[in-house]
Amino acid sequence: MSWYEFDENEPVECRCGWKGPPSVGIEIYKHCFAYECPECGRTLAVFSPPTIEETKKKAAEGNEKAKAELASALQRESFMDRATASELTSAEQLPDLEGDEIVIEWDFEDREDPNGDNWTVLRHESREIWREIAYYEGLERYSDVATILIEKYGDRLVGFPATPASRLYLYGDDIRNDPVRPLNERLARNRKER
Repeated sequence: MSWYEFDENEPVECRCGWKGPPSVGIEIYKHCFAYECPECGRTLAVFSPPTIEETKKKAAEGNEKAKAELASALQRESFMDRATASELTSAEQLPDLEGDEIVIEWDFEDREDPNGDNWTVLRHESREIWREIAYYEGLERYSDVATILIEKYGDRLVGFPATPASRLYLYGDDIRNDPVRPLNERLARNRKER
């Protein structure tokens, strides 16, 4: 059963004896959401969020839930297009930097326009060297950018810290798989070994 065939208001019954709408026990995870029994915690249903394409298709077919979610899906699609177009993809896009010990900060700038985008800004010695649209819980993006920085600057890159202003947006609720600290520890070790 897909998300668009599931009725979260249709009463369900758990093996523990609880009856009610599964929407009472929704749990949202990074890559899925689950309906859990509010009495015993047993999982009643697990769904991946529908893709943008699935939402558009189901809305075109007349699914009421998909039609209600279509505007949000189209906004997400527009954001993803803008974000992808703004991404650093190659070491050649970065400037040549002087020095044997390069530190580049991962910084964050709030949107100026309430309807605009937030920005991740890479800075070296307070000078902006790259800007791209920020992803909430962007730890995977941080790792991708770190790979490009290492490719460009090699062992001269001795630090890639996240500024205090960037941490809330970078980590969000996901602090389990933190690439920032281990990467910077590795860069520091590399500097000592030179």
